[in-house]
Amino acid sequence: MILIADSGSTKTDWLLIDKENTNQTQSIGLNPYHINNEFFTDVLKNEVNHKLKIQQHHINEVYFYGAGCGAEQKQKEVKSWLSKIYTKANIEVASDLLAAARAVCMNRKGIVVILGTGSNSCIFDGEKITDTQISLGYILGDEGSGAYLGKILLKDVLEEKLPQHLIQKFYKDYPLSLNEILDNIYNKPFANRFLAGFTKFIGNNIDDPSLQKIVKNAFNEFINRYLHKYNNYLDYKVYGVGSVAWYFKDIFINSCLESGLICENIMLKPMEGLKNYHSKKLV
Repeated sequence: MILIADSGSTKTDWLLIDKENTNQTQSIGLNPYHINNEFFTDVLKNEVNHKLKIQQHHINEVYFYGAGCGAEQKQKEVKSWLSKIYTKANIEVASDLLAAARAVCMNRKGIVVILGTGSNSCIFDGEKITDTQISLGYILGDEGSGAYLGKILLKDVLEEKLPQHLIQKFYKDYPLSLNEILDNIYNKPFANRFLAGFTKFIGNNIDDPSLQKIVKNAFNEFINRYLHKYNNYLDYKVYGVGSVAWYFKDIFINSCLESGLICENIMLKPMEGLKNYHSKKLV
């Protein structure tokens, strides 16, 4: 049996595969920068194993893809936590970027982008990640992401740079004062999630040219700042994963075309692709 995890800072999607069937569930996010061994073990033993009806010694392989698992030290840390639970399993811990690459590219080469709450990208050669661009997070970077879109939207609302009908609609949907907005951004945890939450407003009103411009400019910034830095970037097709890439895919595909790139495939979540990628081992 194969256990696959696609973990973000907010939630983790789990998939259990054997030859006969599959089973899925969700748990809280398990970013190793935010949790410890005790918390991790408790979630797996009392939540994941229970929901999926897992007998720990029946797991042969574990693939844990996670936010915060790009560094080798964190990979070793999470692997040691998993090995204490699934004692007979071969375990691989890797970044969420590799999960995206395997999911959308399978064994093809391409430029892989994640556009969700945050943003990231890499070059995938069909087997491994060969190049990446620096990821600076939502304060210094994350262009093209949900947090970035939310930040630009908020600035334009607060500075009254959007049409009045949109501003009025925004405050009707989000009756927040300036102090409440600033408090959520500067004092409360998970400001990136708070900002990204406003992409729903953009999506619900995307027919408005002002909001289309915000999204298009964000994608152009992402493409110009990161994708164009890869050597021979025009030799690769683009593959995307994430809610922002998915829900605004027409704008993203067009932005790629205008920069000379072809967007081949976009997935909302990588799990279905990971299922296909790893199920080959059970055939």
